[in-house]
Amino acid sequence: MYMQIRLPLACLVIMLYCLLLFLRKRRLPTKASRVFSCMGYVSIVNLCAASVTEYTVNNRALVPDTLNYGWHLVFLATLALWCALLLIYVLMLVERMGGGSQRNLIILSCAICVLIIAAQLVLPIEYVDTPQGSYSLGPKAYVLYIMVAYTITLLVVLLARYRAMLGRINNLVLFASLFVLVVVALVQMIWPYILITSPGLTMVMIGLMVTMEDARLYISPKTGLYNFLACSTMLQERIAESDEVKLGCYLFFGNESEVARAMKAVNEQVAYAGSGFMCGTFTDNVLLVLPVPRWRGTTSMPESLPMPSKLDEDVRCEAQVLTLEDVRDVQQVRYALRDVYNHFWSDCLYLDELTHLMRRQAFTMQVNAMIEREEPFALLMIDLDNLKGINDTYGHAMGDKVLRSVARVFSKVIRSSDIACRMGGDEFAIAISGTTDKDTLHAILERIDQGLERIDDLPAGDMAVSVSVGIRVHDPSEDDVSFADLYAQADEALYKVKRLDKGHFAFYEDEIGH
Repeated sequence: MYMQIRLPLACLVIMLYCLLLFLRKRRLPTKASRVFSCMGYVSIVNLCAASVTEYTVNNRALVPDTLNYGWHLVFLATLALWCALLLIYVLMLVERMGGGSQRNLIILSCAICVLIIAAQLVLPIEYVDTPQGSYSLGPKAYVLYIMVAYTITLLVVLLARYRAMLGRINNLVLFASLFVLVVVALVQMIWPYILITSPGLTMVMIGLMVTMEDARLYISPKTGLYNFLACSTMLQERIAESDEVKLGCYLFFGNESEVARAMKAVNEQVAYAGSGFMCGTFTDNVLLVLPVPRWRGTTSMPESLPMPSKLDEDVRCEAQVLTLEDVRDVQQVRYALRDVYNHFWSDCLYLDELTHLMRRQAFTMQVNAMIEREEPFALLMIDLDNLKGINDTYGHAMGDKVLRSVARVFSKVIRSSDIACRMGGDEFAIAISGTTDKDTLHAILERIDQGLERIDDLPAGDMAVSVSVGIRVHDPSEDDVSFADLYAQADEALYKVKRLDKGHFAFYEDEIGH
């Protein structure tokens, strides 16, 4: 008798230990995973009831009938409920893998479970005493067998029908669980005085915990965030509910370690506890933001996402909210995100990584387009004075910092119709569109000087940040002029400034200005 009590009690201790470890880990917030968590709680209650019931049924003379009867009801009802939750879990998994809506089977399983539990409440129970021990039988136990038979039958049908869709690992785990259920049911009917349901239930739960519900499968070791598999799983669940998917994405371009750090910062900013959102690294440069499903609906995506509050200067980032329609599988989402990122990536390739100004090739194309449109503009060739001295004195990191600060000054001074470029090294270029007026250009140069004076990257009292500028004004009436011609002439004016008096400007074929 005491050996029989120890069996469910040992299973209870093992299950408590495993469930506590499982619940401490970050889990994927799918509906199926939440159903599995409920299975864990029901398992604990069932194993507690099994331990108590084994004692009360073998010591009926010492235990009040109401106590014995009550624990029997808890044991039988939780076992029926656990079977129903297992079916719901598998049906949600089938839905998620593209097996179509299983809503009707989920409702049917819930209805059968409710009927079984209701029958257990009203039907009588019988006790059988044998030399090996006592056990309960009668209509209450028989209706439980009906629930177990329904569970096994439906699992067989689902595994046979969706075997190819579920994949090798899922099939292996579910077939093993089915085998355990069949063996437990047969042994329990042949030797009813041995409560074999406890180790069977424990085996199935632990098997699912360490395979399909293992948190390590869904966490990226590089960022500590949810990985591609987690994102795909969440998307599959959304697609199973609706063919319209709304999601957010952060696109990154830059150093790999800095991008990983930026992703973590976005996760803290967007997917904090209670926000209703989760972040996952769909690729090394794409961070997805997905709403977390709840029992009562899902949090709706906002129309826009906030930009990261902590972003390294060497990392470019763009936040978008996408609405994809008529989505049938995750592959369509992958293609859409690939197109979005390729467009972002091509834009980044036109921008200098250090200063985020336009690269030389893109700038050349833009200026040639202005010439073809017969648009008046002024081309400013700019050289940062004494960058070599800054690098030699303070190091290249300080030189890069000064370059970024100078680029920010240019970006603030010019208008949206103007374009700024880093030609390479310490050379910049600006095309001021729509004007050839020298007074206007003088005013722009004055604002640039004022912005440079406010740069405080270098220690106080040391060398100041200044630039030399060569200017070539282009009038649409000029014929047969190319960017190469304008560049050479502006560069000639710049060379004249640097040769005679750095830190000033000169127009092509004009005097040096101050």
